[in-house]
Amino acid sequence: MNHKEGVIVRYKYLIFTYLIFFSLSCGDESINPKTPKENSKVNTKSDLSYYDSNYFPADVLDKVKEGRKMMKVGDKIIYEGHFNILRQYIPNFDGAFATPDGRRLILKQIIEQEVFYQKALEQNLLESSDKLKGQLWLTRRSLIGGQYIYEKLDQRAKEQYEKDKDKYYSSVEVSDIVYYYQNMPGPTLEEQKAAARQQAENIREGLTAENFGEIAAQETQDPIAKSNFGQVGKISFIDQRVKQLDWGPVVAKAFQMEPGQISEPIETALGIHIIMVTGVKETQPYDHVAPFIQSQIQAKVKEELLQKLLAEKKVEYLLEGLEPPPEEEKTEK
Repeated sequence: MNHKEGVIVRYKYLIFTYLIFFSLSCGDESINPKTPKENSKVNTKSDLSYYDSNYFPADVLDKVKEGRKMMKVGDKIIYEGHFNILRQYIPNFDGAFATPDGRRLILKQIIEQEVFYQKALEQNLLESSDKLKGQLWLTRRSLIGGQYIYEKLDQRAKEQYEKDKDKYYSSVEVSDIVYYYQNMPGPTLEEQKAAARQQAENIREGLTAENFGEIAAQETQDPIAKSNFGQVGKISFIDQRVKQLDWGPVVAKAFQMEPGQISEPIETALGIHIIMVTGVKETQPYDHVAPFIQSQIQAKVKEELLQKLLAEKKVEYLLEGLEPPPEEEKTEK
């Protein structure tokens, strides 16, 4: 999958997630709306606004109808507020919407969701489908409970960000010359490592800030860096390239350097690097790194919250034989 396809898939997933959240955030035991059967004046086939006004929170409906009229699907007008809610759930929404592929995908998903939603209501599926009612009940409970977890997770992630932002959540721009062991002569890995280090040390003697790019274009064995005169852009500890290529030692060294400085040879699992820092270290905004931090601590935070709540709220099994058997202790072989 190339970069373009990856971006499209990611946005499609995010939009789909949002649409599920927005379209299913209705109806559970805490809401007791009137049904069309209780209001003989309501014609569900012509009055789709009935469902909006009875199954969605009023403040959300107000936000959805704010701003300019953007488009019309059937008899339903889509306002700018609809797009503003999308912005809350899709990272870099405006950046995606500014591209032809991104705009096409977002509009396609809005239209699909709207036409299916309208048709389902016209056929009275919300009232006639017991399965749908059950799904809405389960989904709403799950979303509300999930929001409690998210609030606590976001709070913990912000605390970790403030603690580690200068080290782990910063980035610095560098240029790179690398000699990969697999490309060096020698029948053994140790001999290949020695050859790579010797080559790097020989090149290092003549490197300056002025000639680094020219020599990098000739010497580096990274094809992307070679085509960009050694430039690899901004790197950080949470950069996917850093994990895949074992650039941890490279990032650690870059954070200790000043712009224009050239490093001594740096050994990694795959090769020997020489880097030049070409920009100042910048701390990444919390919003940019929040998904990464949250993914790292989510399981731990959720389990801690669960154990705390179970200590407050006692669970009793009222039906004999319902209580599950204790988990078997895991033993190492």
